[in-house]
Amino acid sequence: MVAASIGVFYRYAPESRRGGGDLVSVGGLVFAVLWLVATAAYTIYLRTLGGPQSIFGGIGVVILLMIWFYMTALAVFIGAEVDRYLGRRLDKPRKKGAAAKIRS
Repeated sequence: MVAASIGVFYRYAPESRRGGGDLVSVGGLVFAVLWLVATAAYTIYLRTLGGPQSIFGGIGVVILLMIWFYMTALAVFIGAEVDRYLGRRLDKPRKKGAAAKIRS
């Protein structure tokens, strides 16, 4: 579910001429795995320290939520980079073939 929802973002958000593609991409799966691992590790970290109240006081919940948002955004960017890298790698042979057809 997570990979499919971020797959919609990866498919329609960037301004590219590449159409189609799968809804669940490799970048979406990378995001889902990174996000689940980061969330689990962060939860273990917070439980070990005794919760946000003991770390930062009353504002601790807001600070720790912002850190979690940062980790989520980092996972989104890493997944997008994986999609971009794989997309360019797969598009290169097509571009060479299309350019050869136009020239001849």
